[in-house]
Amino acid sequence: MPETIGGSISTSLISELASFDRIYVAGEAKSHCVLASLRSIVEMFPDQEKILSKFHLLTDCTSSVVHPEIDFDAKAEKTLQEYAEKGLKLASSTSGQ
Repeated sequence: MPETIGGSISTSLISELASFDRIYVAGEAKSHCVLASLRSIVEMFPDQEKILSKFHLLTDCTSSVVHPEIDFDAKAEKTLQEYAEKGLKLASSTSGQ
């Protein structure tokens, strides 16, 4: 049975991605799905800035869920800044990174 059935983390995929020099991340929604994927990556390599710095979130290629009472974007941005301190790169699609 594949390890991704039922929403579990595909550690083999994350390990394979980490073998590349640079990985670009984009998608919807930044505050939910994208953030959950990045959380899995950060949790797998918590103190490995060298690996985490390979991952580049294209900030202009994603957006958060909009809710009238909850500022999901602010929550996502706070978490992304924490991840950036651990090595995640925040970039734009036009930055040339």
